[in-house]
Amino acid sequence: MAFATLVRRIGASFGNRTIVVPAENGGNRVVFASTDPGFPPARQTVRGRLPDTDVVDYDAKARRVVRALARASLKTPRTEH
Repeated sequence: MAFATLVRRIGASFGNRTIVVPAENGGNRVVFASTDPGFPPARQTVRGRLPDTDVVDYDAKARRVVRALARASLKTPRTEH
């Protein structure tokens, strides 16, 4: 089954509250979905909730999530929370 079909099905199950983030290695992608009306969060919210010090490079991960949110907002206009 095609990835796009799976993402559409996931979106239908979660009220189109989904974002897709490319995995760090390879061609895989991660789909985040929620029934929470506040999902996906505003880009500023993602950036503001990350700790300043940690072994994981959260800033790099946040940039990837923010890019995915930007792509998602092009598909489905949402108001920022």
